[in-house]
Amino acid sequence: MNLQEFIYEADNFEYSAEAMDILKTTMECTLIEAHLESMEFCEDNTELVSMMESTYFGEAKNKDKDKKEGLMASLNSKRKSLWDKIVAILSRIKNAIVSFFKSIWEKIKKVGAWLKNLPSTRIKKFDEADANMVIKAYKNAIKKSKLPVAENYRDKVIRAIGSRTVVSGAHPIWQRLTKLVLEDPVLISVTAGSKLSHACSPKDLTDITKDMAGKLVKMKISKVISSNPESLFNSLNTNLTKKLEKNRAKGFYLVMDEDFDKVAGMVDRLLTDAMDAIKSIKLTPTRGAKGLNKGLDMARDEFNNSDSAAKNLAGMALSGLSVNKEGVGQAMEFLKNVQKVVAQTITISAMYVSYQNTFTSSMDAFLQNKVDNMPTDDDDQNE
Repeated sequence: MNLQEFIYEADNFEYSAEAMDILKTTMECTLIEAHLESMEFCEDNTELVSMMESTYFGEAKNKDKDKKEGLMASLNSKRKSLWDKIVAILSRIKNAIVSFFKSIWEKIKKVGAWLKNLPSTRIKKFDEADANMVIKAYKNAIKKSKLPVAENYRDKVIRAIGSRTVVSGAHPIWQRLTKLVLEDPVLISVTAGSKLSHACSPKDLTDITKDMAGKLVKMKISKVISSNPESLFNSLNTNLTKKLEKNRAKGFYLVMDEDFDKVAGMVDRLLTDAMDAIKSIKLTPTRGAKGLNKGLDMARDEFNNSDSAAKNLAGMALSGLSVNKEGVGQAMEFLKNVQKVVAQTITISAMYVSYQNTFTSSMDAFLQNKVDNMPTDDDDQNE
């Protein structure tokens, strides 16, 4: 899979056959857990079950040990299959991030080298017409790259170039303005519902990965994980959502610094740790017995006085199902969102590099024209 294919598939993961397969597996696990829970309830409450007419509960009356063990084996197999699928997705994410950011850092370094050579270029003046040329180059870089620069930030840069005044520095004014465009953090604006609503900075991407890896490694160390991972994915979703909402409300900055260089190595290490943690965790089936037992005594008291007692008991016996459904939803939501984050962060990072390269190319043409038309020392003497 090449990078463009990854971006398309990751950005549309929820509609894929892979997503449907994961959803199918998680729902199958939910039903098996509900069945096991019902069997255990019947084993522990034979006097109540005998008064119930439900054929569903009747399947467990014989305490079929072989059937129960078979269901347990099937559940463990499906849970392992589910986590294997998650590992495969994380592996795909890791490969895409590492490949992209390693290659893009080389392009960013070229822009850095271009900036270092600026002091060797000399021009005699930088007038209003020149400033307008730089503004044109700046606007063209934004338009061509499609980088969603925040409007207030863009206008501030244009005003600085137009007035030909920026913060003091050792370089000539036009060099400082060029550095303003290329070196200063660029404020990015994204909105909910847009094609880049899940985009973030390389640093944010590293933080999101660190959060996920940290929680999985912690589970590995404690050797405790539920086969129903709603608490893990609920926490990851909460943190991810907060990050995205903050970016949409205030924007985020892209800057030509070591974050672009570090993200590949950091994500490689973090996701490798996360996948190793998942592979080493021993899964144990969860049951909703806690919720069931909580109301069991009350149900016993009400049983003889209520026509709906059997329905109440059946509802409690399946109380774990609602928790499992939440876990299924949280897992799918996180897998969907994190892949969108990766795909759109790669996309916006590529736009940022295109913005830089387009601007430097325009400035090269501008500077070449200025240098070619500069008067020589002989011309100055003749004047």
